[in-house]
Amino acid sequence: MNIQECLLLLKRKQAVILLSLLVLFFITISSLLAPTTASASPKYTGNIKVSFATLESSVQENAGFVYVDVILSSASTDTISVEYETHDGTALAGSDYVDSSGKLIFAPGVTSQRIAVSITDDLILEGNEYFTLNLEHAYGALVDEYELHTITIIDDDNQLPGPPGTISFNATTFSVLESLAIGSVTLTVNRSGGSNGIVTVDYSTLDITALGGSDYTTSSGTLVFADGEVIKTITINIIDDLLLEGNEDFSVNLTNATGGASIGINASNTVTIIDNEIPIPGTLSFLTPTSSVAENVLSGAMTLEVVRTGGSNGIVTVDFATSDGTAVAVNDYITTSGTLTFADGVLSQTLSIVIVDDVIVESSEDFRVSLSNATGGAGIGTGTNTITIVDDDVFVPTSTLSFTVVSSSVDEAVVGGTVIVVVDRTGDTTTSVTVDYATSDGTALAGSDYTASIGTLTFAAGITSQNIAIPIIDDLITESTEDFTVILSNPTGGADIGNSTHTVSILDDDVFVIQPSVSFSVTSSSVIENVTSGTVTVVVDLVGSSTSIVTVDYATTDGSALAGSDYTANTGTLTFDVGVITQNIVIPIINDNIIETLEDFSITLNNPSVGTVLGVNTTHTVSIVDDD
Repeated sequence: MNIQECLLLLKRKQAVILLSLLVLFFITISSLLAPTTASASPKYTGNIKVSFATLESSVQENAGFVYVDVILSSASTDTISVEYETHDGTALAGSDYVDSSGKLIFAPGVTSQRIAVSITDDLILEGNEYFTLNLEHAYGALVDEYELHTITIIDDDNQLPGPPGTISFNATTFSVLESLAIGSVTLTVNRSGGSNGIVTVDYSTLDITALGGSDYTTSSGTLVFADGEVIKTITINIIDDLLLEGNEDFSVNLTNATGGASIGINASNTVTIIDNEIPIPGTLSFLTPTSSVAENVLSGAMTLEVVRTGGSNGIVTVDFATSDGTAVAVNDYITTSGTLTFADGVLSQTLSIVIVDDVIVESSEDFRVSLSNATGGAGIGTGTNTITIVDDDVFVPTSTLSFTVVSSSVDEAVVGGTVIVVVDRTGDTTTSVTVDYATSDGTALAGSDYTASIGTLTFAAGITSQNIAIPIIDDLITESTEDFTVILSNPTGGADIGNSTHTVSILDDDVFVIQPSVSFSVTSSSVIENVTSGTVTVVVDLVGSSTSIVTVDYATTDGSALAGSDYTANTGTLTFDVGVITQNIVIPIINDNIIETLEDFSITLNNPSVGTVLGVNTTHTVSIVDDD
């Protein structure tokens, strides 16, 4: 290209820029004069976030379109929408790209949508230019107010070598809310005054009042600008702590530019983290909901701790009082009530209750201490502590009730249909005593292997032995030896219990028969989206012999592939006639024209006919390979 041609191209570019500025001026004036309306959607309180899949991309000027993906952080059961629009950078709508705006709709379960923007291929020597896409007005999800995607248009016209340019932040300050929903801050670094050649610049964070590791994640690295590339971004993670600390700052600094580039005046960007904690007085709770104390506790009293959590701002108080359970005030403990006061910042207080040490042989008893009437804005969490007084008095029994042996066995087909378990009485036998008994399942189950039994044995004066009869159920199921227990409890008349548990083993008398099973031949397969038959066939096997017809149900389930758009949902029942050992499930595959990644759905077997069981492979996953 000679000098005259270069001058002609420059004049054309100046004319286009002047025309673009005039159009932008009239659009701006029209927008200022036009009436404005405000709309608001219901505030979303969930944690699904909508964002660009990447923060930047590039496209050749002659590509025709640029495609930008928008994604959800997780799938939703509701419909989600978000609006988008383009904004000029150095590239101008109307001359470099077609201004675009609209709304993306995410149906339930959909997590990705795509925006297409038309690129204008001019003949002007202009260097690389950029514009941005913004997301806003999300419904059913969170969207960062700074969520934008930068698109660089790579000029395809013949260019004369230019300077490497100057690198600087696009702003010297930035603020971000300390919030899990936002999670990070993204800073933009521009390359201006030239974009010739590959250049780099180092960046690093520096504490001011915000501290790396506790308020944000310390970060450093090197940005690499390719030949013609004019914009880069730096993302710093923000840590959402629970401290009331006010707003804090840190800076990100640019150093060591290479490739002939220089660092501009905006070499540092100060980031302000806006604190999101609200002063709160906290919640008052017992440290534990239950506690225990020996009746003869050394100090004669027990101490309970009340803690303050979730905040410690200001002076707060809370009342406490005891109330009877099985333990009775005066006889077992001394009634206590009062008020605990927590000064500003104080997180713990204690209260003390006197325990009465009597000489009565008794079981463990309990009473309660309750919190009420919190002041200073504090709330009450675990507001009741149940205290168990453990008796220290010694029981001296007059006789002992005990199983003769701790275990026995019985045939499932025992003559008479019952097993007899003997309980003996030793020691003093001059008075009447009783003891309760009850059966308890082990591997043997009441109702199917034996009949549950519960009752009371009475030993009259002079009686030293009693029997417990438990019915045994003779089923037709092949099974291993199973067991249950008989347990003694609640002795009366001054007796205590020796061997309190007796284990009965039931010996099976049935012959094992192998049941036939149905199962997928393999657990997964794949199919090309444009498969010639339009279907995929999955094989189900019948393993083991059967003298009758066998059936099993099947049904498809969406994975990343969706019924109706990627395949046709199918449910039904497979029937294996006598002697048949395989059957096929045929699923239609839908050949769309959408470019997409590998997708899958599954087929599940269930409800086998009586006498048949499901095998190991009850689920088969089909992967659809895209052909677009």
